[in-house]
Amino acid sequence: MFGLEAPGQLRQWRGSRDKESRPVDRPHFNADVLRKPVSPRLAFSGYYIGQFLFLGVQLPFYAGYLDARGLSPATIGKLVAIALVLRLIFAPIIAFQSEKLTHPRNAMIYASAGLTLSCALALVAPGAAVLSIATIGLLFSFGLIMPLTDAAVLRADRRGELSYGPVRSIGSASFIAANLIGGAVISVTDDRMAIIWMTVAAFIALLLAFKLPKDGANDAPRPKPDFKKALILFRSRSFLYLLFAAAFVQGSHAVYYAFSELSFSAAGYPSWIIGWMWTIGVLAEIVFLAKGKKLMMRLGPTGLLLIGAAGAILRWPLLGLNPPLLILFPVQILHLATYAATYMATVEFVGEAVPEEYRATAMTIIASLGIGAVTGVATMLSGYIFDPVSPFKAYAVMGMMGGAGLILALMLRARWDGGTLHAVKDA
Repeated sequence: MFGLEAPGQLRQWRGSRDKESRPVDRPHFNADVLRKPVSPRLAFSGYYIGQFLFLGVQLPFYAGYLDARGLSPATIGKLVAIALVLRLIFAPIIAFQSEKLTHPRNAMIYASAGLTLSCALALVAPGAAVLSIATIGLLFSFGLIMPLTDAAVLRADRRGELSYGPVRSIGSASFIAANLIGGAVISVTDDRMAIIWMTVAAFIALLLAFKLPKDGANDAPRPKPDFKKALILFRSRSFLYLLFAAAFVQGSHAVYYAFSELSFSAAGYPSWIIGWMWTIGVLAEIVFLAKGKKLMMRLGPTGLLLIGAAGAILRWPLLGLNPPLLILFPVQILHLATYAATYMATVEFVGEAVPEEYRATAMTIIASLGIGAVTGVATMLSGYIFDPVSPFKAYAVMGMMGGAGLILALMLRARWDGGTLHAVKDA
């Protein structure tokens, strides 16, 4: 009555208030949550997501940002070439040194930090000189991250902690999401949003790099790499056959990556159709990576490589004929052969043939010296013969590259017995 509580009610209210005010009963933040380990599968999946959120915008849209800042196409091409040359010289050396680290994830942390800082510098660069340095830095850093990650995931796969294909397919799915969502965001804002997106994605990858496993908890001590043995090992015929076979097949994508939008537009296809043609290829890649483990195990590295090369022989000349959509979309599904099967052939070969202490180095050599260099040269040379209205000649050359890859894959199959390479025996 009149808002006054009875004595018993007052004591009950005071008691409950006292309990609520006690510090021991207040919820508090536990910092250990941030240090809680996650499974290797989840950690590497997240790290791939950060990488491909970056790549899905960098690949198609970063050139537009550079152009808006006043860099000419010739200058952009020079920056890409400089970054490629630096990767050819230094990336294998850095990868070899990373093999000596007690915790290999540290190399990925350093590379992710370099990528983040380079993106941030590109975002705030006051002029063309600083922007050029930042661009070289981010292209070089990202070129390091991919093979280092692939090697680390391969180690985890061989320890039985995850399955390589499904984890890697999450990165491809993230690429599609970044490509579609990032493209939509950039279209309603401006080109500056591309570098903002890239910076955020790089920072996400850096944060997630700290959640990567330091190493297998129950692993025996890893052998230390020896530089002289590495030189002999990577001159083995089997490795060289694999290196150049994969390089020719992956390099045969040069015309498609650089000029397909021009030929598709010349054929009268609108932008949304062109976007879906890219998307269908990547979707086929995702399905292959996620669901093709049994097929990969049955075919082995050389079988996968033969499928990739055969796909290139078939895919590129057909694409150069400007077929109708009813044929064009199925042709795009061959991306699961030309890219995904070839990619997994290199991963499986490194996992089976290359000693563990040299796998990061091997993946980096394949990515930079093999695939990167051949793709760069093929892109430059195809520019002289490419005609948007009649692209068959350029695509036919890409088909011939697939043929060269097929010959080398057959030579690999005849020589390699499926076991580990031995530096002296296989030289």
